[in-house]
Amino acid sequence: MKTLLIIPPFTQLNSPYASLPFLKGTLNKFNKEADLLDLSIETASKLFLKKSLISLAEKFSKNNDLKNNDIVKFFLNSKEQYIDIIDDIMDFLRDKNNDIAEKILSGNYLPLGKTVSSALDKNEFNIPLEEYAKYLASLFIDDIFIFYRELSPGYELSKYQEKLGLNAGTFDKIYKYVNGSEDIITETMYSILDEITLNDYQLIGISIPFPGNLAAGLKTAKYIKSKFPQIKIVLGGGYINTELRNLSEPRIFEFVDFITLDDGEQPLLSIIDLLENKITENELCRTFVLNSNKVTYIDNAYISTISGKDLGIPSYEGLPLDKYFSIVESINPMYKLWSVRNMNKLRLAQGCYWHKCKFCDTSLPYINKFKMMPIDILIEQIKEMIQQTNVQSFHFVDEAIPPSLAIELSIRLLQEKIDIEWWGNIRLEKEFTEDACKLLSLSGCIAVVAGLESGSDVTLKAMNKGINLEQAVEVCYNFSSNDILVHTYLIYGFPGESEQELINSVEASRQMLEAEIVDSAYWHRFSLTCHSDVYRNKENYKISILNDNINPFANNDVRYIDLANKNIDNYSSGLKKATYNFMLNSCLDNDIRSWFEFKAPKPTLKRNTVENVLNNYSIEVSLKKRLLWLGDKVNFENSILSVNGIDGLVEFELPDALGTWLEEIISSANIENDKFILSDAEKSFPKDMEISFVDILNNELWEDLNIAGLILI
Repeated sequence: MKTLLIIPPFTQLNSPYASLPFLKGTLNKFNKEADLLDLSIETASKLFLKKSLISLAEKFSKNNDLKNNDIVKFFLNSKEQYIDIIDDIMDFLRDKNNDIAEKILSGNYLPLGKTVSSALDKNEFNIPLEEYAKYLASLFIDDIFIFYRELSPGYELSKYQEKLGLNAGTFDKIYKYVNGSEDIITETMYSILDEITLNDYQLIGISIPFPGNLAAGLKTAKYIKSKFPQIKIVLGGGYINTELRNLSEPRIFEFVDFITLDDGEQPLLSIIDLLENKITENELCRTFVLNSNKVTYIDNAYISTISGKDLGIPSYEGLPLDKYFSIVESINPMYKLWSVRNMNKLRLAQGCYWHKCKFCDTSLPYINKFKMMPIDILIEQIKEMIQQTNVQSFHFVDEAIPPSLAIELSIRLLQEKIDIEWWGNIRLEKEFTEDACKLLSLSGCIAVVAGLESGSDVTLKAMNKGINLEQAVEVCYNFSSNDILVHTYLIYGFPGESEQELINSVEASRQMLEAEIVDSAYWHRFSLTCHSDVYRNKENYKISILNDNINPFANNDVRYIDLANKNIDNYSSGLKKATYNFMLNSCLDNDIRSWFEFKAPKPTLKRNTVENVLNNYSIEVSLKKRLLWLGDKVNFENSILSVNGIDGLVEFELPDALGTWLEEIISSANIENDKFILSDAEKSFPKDMEISFVDILNNELWEDLNIAGLILI
């Protein structure tokens, strides 16, 4: 039998979302035939075409209710300009037409819509002109999306009708919408589905990673069912896994036949086995079905989750990689990474190795069931994915990449001379030393995303983050000093967090951005979920739960009141404005309190806290650490130690005994021999030297060799 896997509008438009390639890779491994349809990029690609804008203008002209709308009037007055250049702009954002960058920068090529006219001045920032042109072109697309939103108010570039999926305790509004009238987005979706021979498929899987996919996903399912009622449809994905674990609403099964939880590979294979009459319905895995108008969950927990080599290699076969396009809405170099075209997605490990943060969904398997992928399999996957896509950029989509795995993977990438660039989520662990980060950088690491969450040690302890501010500062420095971009996520409103601690956290973030050890930051409002430790132990926190009933549909976000601090939401606007300016290196000397339109407490965190941490930062040397040489050949001859380091040739004039010893240990510590221990070097240290082994480690010579690529990990 044949399966079609679909991701509905709208997810990221720059690159395929990970779920479809991951699922197809496993189905391939089990010899199950499957095709992929990214309905998100296909729909967006149709909307941003010359003929689509012509059609949009016609719809506006015929709509008397919208004719006097200022946004619509601007589009109709500028429609010829939009229509004339839209195809060229889209090619430019797909890296197919870089010649028009100069036109875009001319100042009169793009219509001055609401978003384009608010663009930051290129003269204030040191970025390449082509990148600035991409930024302006992206704002041009933003303006067109604003026009479409007049006909489809729930439309945003990376989500669609998100409000319907958020906090949807009941199915009523969603059900009404799915059975209601169509808009320009759904009409476009259906036109794409009509171009596919859907009758070839016996099973269609629809991935719902976010609330902004749910409405379109169910509309897709309803449309397919209306045309081909014999096709079975299954829902899965991140939204389903977190929101629908207590599902009892039968009406959703008017559109779908199965709803699966957690890692989708095994449930999907079980459903295929069912449709092939190899098992009975009672043998399904982690799947909701409808029996006698009652929602039934079939668990069969004894069936283990597929992992390791059996997951298969993520497959991008059939996805239109030429259609994905960059939307660069910020000049921040870190933010740009979320917009890079066609970045391969790969998971190094399942789950989170820490899984202790109080705010996180630690009761769910995707967090608490941790297992690392074997290095050999990861290397095989990376090679195969490069061959598949001809793309050498990777986004590792782990909850948090374990330091040990990052180090071992980096060594293997260098050993096998696999030239990639990569980035992913990390915890600010002390194991990410400056030397380890040097290794990661040389292997292709260009950025990390870190859940700092707070700059207050009091709040970090309450969250059980397992780090403190001093450690976070040091680790951020380790990455940034090796030219690895650092983005930090921050949380405000954690239960019990005082306004004083929040202000201290803002001050810490300001100092880290000022010190340029962090490149970007983003504040999230704390959200209480029913899967977190805070909820499970709510009596330990000063919160009042407003509704603790189990909903028939979605159950994730929990409404509550923070009894200790009811004013925390007042900080939202000021946090965003302050951080936005700090990232632009602007207003860094302003009093933190000036960002808030009310009386906020003065920071008790000293303004030189981060500076003091960096000035007093010292590295502890352990003889148990591995000594690793990242450079090329080393030679000692005629009292000269010639070292071909990572930045070129370096020479040192040395006594014969010391030079001979260094040549020996550096050669022994080459990248192919990654098990050479510093204590081994100590054992071979010349006995008759006037300087001790410990003195050598604290000598300027050792520091220079370290810069050249002699590291301890």
